[in-house]
Amino acid sequence: MKKANVHEIKEFTVEKFVKKTLFDSDKLVTDIYCFRPGQILDVHQHPHSDQAFYVIEGTGVLTVGTEKVDIGPGDSFLAPAAVEHSILNSGGDVLTVFQVTTPKL
Repeated sequence: MKKANVHEIKEFTVEKFVKKTLFDSDKLVTDIYCFRPGQILDVHQHPHSDQAFYVIEGTGVLTVGTEKVDIGPGDSFLAPAAVEHSILNSGGDVLTVFQVTTPKL
């Protein structure tokens, strides 16, 4: 069995947001994204993979397609395959987001 503790693995840098992989299998990958204030996951899309996200701590703005919403602890959201999406830490504290991608990229 594999086990990971998000609070022990998370890492923040001044230069850009940090992606830390928790689990990686043949069918999916799970990561945490660690953002300092003002950092962004640039707009992008995955042609054949859905991504589900869960906000662990902090606040930000999520864009999926043409929709923008404020996000905070406990919020979850889906970026369907082939739909552009991005995440911005718009708050004054760190933002930590858990994500699952399937099928694996």
